[in-house]
Amino acid sequence: MSDDTRRRVVRIARTERRRHRRAVDDSRSLRYLRHGSRLAVAFALAIGAYALGRELAAGTGTGSIPRGELALVAAVVVVATAWRSGRTFHTRFERIRPEFLLTTVSERTAAFGLLAFVAVRVAASLAAPTIGAAVGLAIGLRSPAVAFTATLAVGALAAVAIVGGCALRLGAHLAARRLARGRGRTLRDLLVALGWLPLLGGWLFLRTTSYSMAPVFAALESGPLSWPVDLALLGATGGSVRAATEPTHALAALAVLSFAVVPFVSATVALAGRSWVRDGETTRSSVVDDSRTLTDEPRLERLFGGRVSRPVRAVARKCWLAERRVHRGLLVAAYAFAFGALILLPIFGILGAPLFLWFVATLGLALGIAVGGQPVETEYQGLPMLLTTIDGRTYVHGTLLAGLLVGAPIVAAVVVPVGVLAPPTLAETAALAVAGVAICGCTAAVGLAVELTVDRAELGPVPSFFTDITVYAETGSSPFRRLGTIFAIASCTLLPAVVGNVPFVYDAGLLIGLSSEAVRVGSLLTTALAALVVSSVASRLAIGRYDEYRLG
Repeated sequence: MSDDTRRRVVRIARTERRRHRRAVDDSRSLRYLRHGSRLAVAFALAIGAYALGRELAAGTGTGSIPRGELALVAAVVVVATAWRSGRTFHTRFERIRPEFLLTTVSERTAAFGLLAFVAVRVAASLAAPTIGAAVGLAIGLRSPAVAFTATLAVGALAAVAIVGGCALRLGAHLAARRLARGRGRTLRDLLVALGWLPLLGGWLFLRTTSYSMAPVFAALESGPLSWPVDLALLGATGGSVRAATEPTHALAALAVLSFAVVPFVSATVALAGRSWVRDGETTRSSVVDDSRTLTDEPRLERLFGGRVSRPVRAVARKCWLAERRVHRGLLVAAYAFAFGALILLPIFGILGAPLFLWFVATLGLALGIAVGGQPVETEYQGLPMLLTTIDGRTYVHGTLLAGLLVGAPIVAAVVVPVGVLAPPTLAETAALAVAGVAICGCTAAVGLAVELTVDRAELGPVPSFFTDITVYAETGSSPFRRLGTIFAIASCTLLPAVVGNVPFVYDAGLLIGLSSEAVRVGSLLTTALAALVVSSVASRLAIGRYDEYRLG
């Protein structure tokens, strides 16, 4: 790289730093608070590293270096650093105007400048915590050289994480752009918005089973992922720590991390140039061109014929098309799984109810709230026309029809295979499916009744996942309180099913001549009946509120 190119790279990095500071526009107090929080984290890490160093130097505790635990911590830090650097790089990459910038510098120079800005910014945020941990560990081990080797190890890991995060994020961006009709954005937003669900499921699995993490730590301790630990402790002069450190592994880790930076940098520069130059003319809008009529649906016509009116079928089809274009119901459904995991699951565990019943109930809540969760927000733009076109009965019945036609097949697809392979009998399987569908309809009806109290004037434009189109929603804690109310009311219908599936209860049925299967099936059908009653009351209430709705 020539001196002129290097000066241009530095100038681009400084310009991006200035643009970023202007875009953030933090007050001085917020900057002081951010710097103070970093110093507090550095101080806390210094204390923890000092305690670890003292323990290792004294040979207490396990008596050896906890390679597995330290390797796991290093892996988490690397992933978090890669995520942040990739997000920062993508944000600045999207705001660059290549049609202007590339008339003065090459795409290679521009990519290097942007990468330099991200590297300096992320490294600055890691500097204080890294120095604090390194100094604390050195003082605890009474080995000043550890401060250098620990900083070197963290710096090497951070360098790979920064450039690797930028390369992977840019590669994912290009792959998403090549997917047709905006599906790449959908996949990205699904990962961002709902990626916590697998983590929650894994945490629940570990909490509810006796699975041990010892094999994981053993694999980390004996594998190459623990080599940076040897690099960090290479400067130790204490007998036990020095003897437990492998210099060969330390040098191998430094060599691998150093050589890994080069291909990631090359990939970032190449992908940036490809995005700016070759693919600049093929970028498509993420808005999906999916114009369809609401009144022409042969499948609904064949399924219901004259039994369901045409306006009701049109409302149901409109709900499906709206959700297909902007997946707002999918986002609301995620809250149902959070409610089920944090509220319902402990109750089921205390009472001893089956875990599969909990899953079916949570699935019913999620499917129902996806349809009836945000009617005013979803219909914001066309609400005046909707209120003057159809009455409340047509709207509520059409929305419930849309929810049931989607929810019933999904519940059946989940319950029936498990019922065939698992101990429950055919009658219990059928009753469980009926209860799940009833909970779905009940949640949708209660959601409409509660959410139709939202004042349209209280809604405002907010950013949303899955679309670039402006969406409207209510901010603050009110939406979450309403969601909690909906889930609480719908969950009350689960009481008969939960009680009837407790071993103490269905075993007690033998005393009055009822088999255990009869008690369980009866409790599930009672829940379905209770959900039907609540749905009927909530539907009438929703119809009345729709007919009386006034635009603010």
